[in-house]
Amino acid sequence: MTEHVRAGKRWRRTFCAGRLVKTWSRWTRVVPQDAPEAYVRAVMVSTFLTWNRRWWRSLRVLAPRQRAVIMLRYFDDLTEAQAAVLG
Repeated sequence: MTEHVRAGKRWRRTFCAGRLVKTWSRWTRVVPQDAPEAYVRAVMVSTFLTWNRRWWRSLRVLAPRQRAVIMLRYFDDLTEAQAAVLG
């Protein structure tokens, strides 16, 4: 399960970095707009929502107890030992 959490964090960083690179490559078209910061914010929100949907979809395949341990480990930042006690 720990590897599942790590993979999720790696995927999120890679995905967000990819979105920022894509935004940078289109920057000459973005800058003339009234609010380029708003465009970047919108891209990041969209990226987060996409990641969030995929994250929840991947968690659905786990048993409820496994899902609870993953959520506690990830969101409460528990150590592996603390999460093992729960699972």
